Amino acid sequence: MLETATEAAKKAREQFDAQDRELIGLRTKLNLVGDKGLAEALAEAERVTFEAEDAMARLQRRAEAAKLLYETLSTERQAMRRAYVAPLRDGIERLGRHVFGPAFRVDVDERLQVVSRTVDGVTVSVKQLSTGAQEQLGLLVRLAAASMVSKDGGIPPLDVGGCLREMVVVHLDLGTGVAQGLCDHAPAEAAVDEKDD
Repeated sequence: MLETATEAAKKAREQFDAQDRELIGLRTKLNLVGDKGLAEALAEAERVTFEAEDAMARLQRRAEAAKLLYETLSTERQAMRRAYVAPLRDGIERLGRHVFGPAFRVDVDERLQVVSRTVDGVTVSVKQLSTGAQEQLGLLVRLAAASMVSKDGGIPPLDVGGCLREMVVVHLDLGTGVAQGLCDHAPAEAAVDEKDD
């Protein structure tokens, strides 16, 4: 019996050793596979992080460039508008004096819009003017702007005799003398066109 027990113990020890070796092998395999999987997962996470940071950096640079462009264009646009305020105001007043008299003045804001009109020392907001007076100012603004952009500084060719005289006579009821004063700023071609009518 002792012999059988010794033999059983020996077999149990061998089985234990075999299982222990198998367990060590499985752990080694698991460690290798597990580490490899973790290493790949880490590499993938680092790649994704790098790409995200790179994309964010590019987007940040584009945003900063767009902001700089917007600020530069806004500054230049405001400077350009300010540069046009005085010439536009002067042109409106020069033309408007033929209609409203020598005391005619206007205020033009930085958006190049007439905000008020002064006649004989009385200043009135454009919003408070009658529709006809607003139309008159609108025509004066267009004529002044046209004279600013024309090559010779005069009003570009248009049927001044037809539309302007009609506006002055019908809307202002001031007679053709005023219309002639406004028409004097038109180039010769407009006068020729008018005579042909």
